[in-house]
Amino acid sequence: MNIDPLRRLEKLKPAKPAQKTDSITPPEKGIFERIMASELEEAAQVETPDAEMEDLVQLHQQFTASVNHEINNPLFVVRGMAEMIKGPDMEKVKARILADAENIQAEIQAFSNRDVVEVGNGCRQAPLSEIAFRQDLVGCYLHRVIGVLTSGLNRYIGDIEDALNLDKHSDTMSAQELDRVKNTLKTIRKHAERIKEIINRLEELVPGELEVTQYVEELKMIHLR
Repeated sequence: MNIDPLRRLEKLKPAKPAQKTDSITPPEKGIFERIMASELEEAAQVETPDAEMEDLVQLHQQFTASVNHEINNPLFVVRGMAEMIKGPDMEKVKARILADAENIQAEIQAFSNRDVVEVGNGCRQAPLSEIAFRQDLVGCYLHRVIGVLTSGLNRYIGDIEDALNLDKHSDTMSAQELDRVKNTLKTIRKHAERIKEIINRLEELVPGELEVTQYVEELKMIHLR
């Protein structure tokens, strides 16, 4: 929300001699109605806090739909491929991948269930160190909701990739079994990398350093007595 700068006051002009009553030009008909219509139109363009919150809720709904579609689909493949991993030497790898997949789904579920109105109200009451968030609800949402989501997803995707790097196959495996396991792990890695790319795109939206200068400078214009 941008705060319009104060308008400069025009310099006072010397007062003109009083005109006689019969020489005063009558006001143009309808000028008052036009002024009021113009003011109402300008006021309608100013987004109210409730409308701003509704936009934030709608934004979260769009993110939720995208995340559920873009991440859950490849994650379903990852889980299915992990279930196909066989062999006693691969049980730990399989267990780690499945556990991380469940954790990713839990992160997405928690994200989908966030009370965005509560988040927005918290942003409006942000501490002085995050004062920019009081005016920038979208930036605050990205930082506090999307940032938390990507942090958790990154952690579990990283663990899946670590598990894939630790695969060791038994010498007792036949060549056919070994090829099947390798192909399974290769497919899991491909989808894990796809999820990682989606997370990286989300992280690009998260604000970096807080830009508090603008709002602090505006607050300095207010002199409390």
